[in-house]
Amino acid sequence: MPGLPGDDVESQLLSASSQLERKSSLHHESPLAQAQAQRRPDLASVRQLFTARRGTKSIVFLVAVATLVYFNHARFKSTSLERSQPSSHLSPNEQPIHVVAGQKQERPAVRETAPPSWYILDPPDDLARDLSRCAALCSKLPDPHPDDADEVLDSPLLLSYDEQVTKAFGGDLPYADKYPQDLPYALHNTDQFSLPAIVHLRVASLIASLPSPPTLSSADFLLLALDTQLLPRCTSCSHPELLPATLDRHAIRRRAVDWLTTTVASHYSRRQYSSMVLPLSLIDHDYEKSLLMEKAQDAIKDHVVVLGIEREPWETRDKLRDSFEQVPYPSIFSLPVVKGMNEEADDPGGKRAELEQWLLKQERTHLVSFAGKSEPNSPKSGKGPFNGYAIRRLLATTLAGSYANDSRVAMQISNPGTQRATFIPAIHSTMLHSTFCLQPPGDSATRKGFFESVLLGCIPVVFRAATYAKVFRESGIEWSEEVAFVVDGEAFVKGQRDIVEILAAVSPDEVERRRKEIVRVAKRVQYGVPKEGEVEGWGGDAFGMLLKRLESIKARGEDGLEDGF
Repeated sequence: MPGLPGDDVESQLLSASSQLERKSSLHHESPLAQAQAQRRPDLASVRQLFTARRGTKSIVFLVAVATLVYFNHARFKSTSLERSQPSSHLSPNEQPIHVVAGQKQERPAVRETAPPSWYILDPPDDLARDLSRCAALCSKLPDPHPDDADEVLDSPLLLSYDEQVTKAFGGDLPYADKYPQDLPYALHNTDQFSLPAIVHLRVASLIASLPSPPTLSSADFLLLALDTQLLPRCTSCSHPELLPATLDRHAIRRRAVDWLTTTVASHYSRRQYSSMVLPLSLIDHDYEKSLLMEKAQDAIKDHVVVLGIEREPWETRDKLRDSFEQVPYPSIFSLPVVKGMNEEADDPGGKRAELEQWLLKQERTHLVSFAGKSEPNSPKSGKGPFNGYAIRRLLATTLAGSYANDSRVAMQISNPGTQRATFIPAIHSTMLHSTFCLQPPGDSATRKGFFESVLLGCIPVVFRAATYAKVFRESGIEWSEEVAFVVDGEAFVKGQRDIVEILAAVSPDEVERRRKEIVRVAKRVQYGVPKEGEVEGWGGDAFGMLLKRLESIKARGEDGLEDGF
């Protein structure tokens, strides 16, 4: 017997309503969405209406259909919008501050939630040992494991806390005495390429702070703890003649790639979002012929969040564009880790307030300064699509020529033989006493000096508007409006802009506004050192911004939005 008009449609709608009902249960509704839910008709009641009205006139059925579609669409749209708005990428207490006519709006008070949970996946001991030996010998360093070829390596978690901090942040800074005695930052001999070690320490601290550590199956994210600083040193070995026959650098590379791809293949379906995290030490093009060849990129691109300080593919197809997360460079400056999510309220020892006051009171005797190389270190450097050596050469020529005797301008040009112990403190001193710090691209689009200028209260001047946009997207900060000053790099190279006169024309009110924003942002671009035994939460530093971004990826993935990205 043929069905009544609308029977096929009704059965499809009932099926669709079941799907919507299941999908709606995945959403974590805000108090606003919960309040809206109280005003909706019960979903089950509407479905009973469908069944009860089977065989009645089509108009009754269509009214029920419209009711169901409207309220389920409103429910899904409400939650999706909460996730898709820029503020939804932030943790609950880190809603954005919008600057309107130079005044900040207050953040709404919302409840606190726990940061994402972690589980650490280490590579096999034999791979870690061989990689460590290969990298050391290729760099003409002593063999770290000369006699104990079969020894079991100590996990970083088995090291003392001080040893863990030294491994991640370096020891005491050898030239710390060249910095102001009242500097609010702690100083460490931190390598700018130490991101994996720092992330490992901070993740381990989060795990150790929990009464019951997450398991492999329960953790929100898996940290792929491969030492990516050692791999390029081994595979592009400067002294292959020093390697014993038992250390085949090409075989080590293949073993590292196999471990990465096999591990990802074993766990890729564990979550609805990319739940594995791989920190890179160097520019990602350094891995194009080792860890991240095209086949490996294909294997991980939809399942792994790749962290890095620079994003510059040179030779291979850009397959990691959507899974790459740019984070601030590690630097020698750090503050104590801020516990909790409400970083405006939680300020152990008043360190943030002390930092802000200290930076604002510094006398800015230079209008503009530039420090860095004007030529790449080697023919292999400076070949990226956004390298900045044309801008750097012109800056060096302009500042050394037309403004050579202008006290408003300070310039410090380095070369490969420059001594760090004298040059680095001098650079930082100049930044500390400059209003604007020129930050052109170098070997790649980004540079450590950008973050150091922010940490020292100097307004960074960049030459491409989108360069650092991804770094700040979890901070609630419009970085190009509130932090950096953007100059058209192409127009500058063509001789159409005078950089000094452009900056001299910026009004005192605008300078003051940006300086205050710089000071507010400074704490978020440094990696804090957690104190032993203290419970670590979200934190208001660079690692805290990373946690917020990962929480956003998790939320969007669970909502079925773009695989979390």
